[in-house]
Amino acid sequence: MEGVKSADQGIRVDLESKGFSSTLIAESTVINAASQLQQAFSAPIDRLPEEIFLQVVEMSLGADSEKPLRDLVGLSLVCRRWKIMVEGSSSLWNHISASEGLAAVRKALRLAHGVPLDLSYDEGSTNIDPRTFFEEIGPHIAQWRYLSAQFNELPDHSAPTFTFAELETTVAPKLEVLHLGAYNWDGKSQRTITLFGGAPQPSTLKDLWIEEIPISFEPLRLSNLTSISLDGIAWVPATSVLQALRESPGLEDLTLSDLRDVTVYPTDDDQPITFLSLTYLRLHRNPTPFTRSILSSITAPSLRFLHVNCTIIGDPATGLLTPTMSHMVPVLQSIISEAENICVEFRWDDRYKINVGHLSIGFEQESTLHLHSRAVVNWLRERMGSDFADLPVTLRLYECTPTYQYLLQFSSGVKVTTLSLHGDLSGPLGTMIPVLSEPSPPHGWLLPELDILETNVTSAAGNCDIVEVLRARHGLVETRDGAAALPKHLLEIRLVYRGRTARDPNPLPDPKFMQDLQIATDGADVYWCGQKWIGSEAAA
Repeated sequence: MEGVKSADQGIRVDLESKGFSSTLIAESTVINAASQLQQAFSAPIDRLPEEIFLQVVEMSLGADSEKPLRDLVGLSLVCRRWKIMVEGSSSLWNHISASEGLAAVRKALRLAHGVPLDLSYDEGSTNIDPRTFFEEIGPHIAQWRYLSAQFNELPDHSAPTFTFAELETTVAPKLEVLHLGAYNWDGKSQRTITLFGGAPQPSTLKDLWIEEIPISFEPLRLSNLTSISLDGIAWVPATSVLQALRESPGLEDLTLSDLRDVTVYPTDDDQPITFLSLTYLRLHRNPTPFTRSILSSITAPSLRFLHVNCTIIGDPATGLLTPTMSHMVPVLQSIISEAENICVEFRWDDRYKINVGHLSIGFEQESTLHLHSRAVVNWLRERMGSDFADLPVTLRLYECTPTYQYLLQFSSGVKVTTLSLHGDLSGPLGTMIPVLSEPSPPHGWLLPELDILETNVTSAAGNCDIVEVLRARHGLVETRDGAAALPKHLLEIRLVYRGRTARDPNPLPDPKFMQDLQIATDGADVYWCGQKWIGSEAAA
């Protein structure tokens, strides 16, 4: 307040020296004092320079703001000064999502003049139809930097007939990321969509993701990309895919999935494709010859994640894991270097998958499924070194119909320490429990190194077959071949409750059943729905 008083006296003296009346002097003094008081007591943020204020606004929006345009509109309503600054900063309005409504999209497009635009459209989260959205953003195609558009499924799984407006007729000179996807279009359309008026891709494009949208790839002449993801696209030429790979040596992430109609493959005489920066490679549900040719054609010394899944007839060692993959062995050794176990999953839909560290290899087969999963494990054991050969194995069986032979092939030569049985134990899957309860000459006990048994029960009263298996394997009951050496004692029993629906609450287990398990295993740790059972209580 002393500063205001001093300034007041200074103004009074100055006006008196110039001959102003006492009334005018008094009015001027009051106006000045009020102005200084307003400045003294205004919010600190209002005293910031404009450029710092705008930085604060930009940081406050950040990645956590679900509706940045709504937030910007709210800030512009605080006062006139904020409105002028917020609406005058084009870069604040460049993240435009259709989920915020048509009015917000139009306002942002009007205010974001001259700056790169990041555009998002998800038909499931907006009431703007696709045609309208693309008609609104089309005239601004010269500003597009990022475009992600996801479309809904139609009742007949066909693609709609709307156009992508300027995206089909005009090059987007600043476009860096293009994501176009659809739910269950199944690659069907009344037409093939040609982007950029048939011109090659923009030289700025680095990230391309297309899912189930029938794009014409030949005109794009894809090149210099760092990320490619193609999923569920009908009739994509393998030559276009391979050309894009050859012209993108800086590729870091590659996903080729469900390209079921690919019919042309590279030959063994083709020059290998080297990717020094490729770290992620996913090849899912493609024709096996195409998957084999891709794996045989590329060299990726920096690869850290490899996921492969395909339909195969016969032995995978002759269908996919051929000698042409020998150059991948050092990379595979690096990918699995931090693995703690080998996990083999067997599913109800005749699929199995083998996970080792960041390596995942899966196959779809029919009647011979159970005969070949061990063959893949053997292929890896022969090539990955002694550290891999010593890894414990986890078998997971989900809603499937395994056979005695399936468990038998994993009962020698590898050390299965965990067995998971999940599904309807009153059906074929349940037959796997009794076969674990006694040896079968001349093979002996199944899975003799087993430490952990995981399974589900459909009643809090438990499953008496599980108790009998544990009693037999711990030597508490005499088997038909009592002379056979007992298998290793189990250390953990992990039980989960499986109700009629996923929403059924987990009941408290029957104490007698839990006690019988502990007695049968001579004090093994028993878990119910993730909690360790201690006497008549459960502890986290």
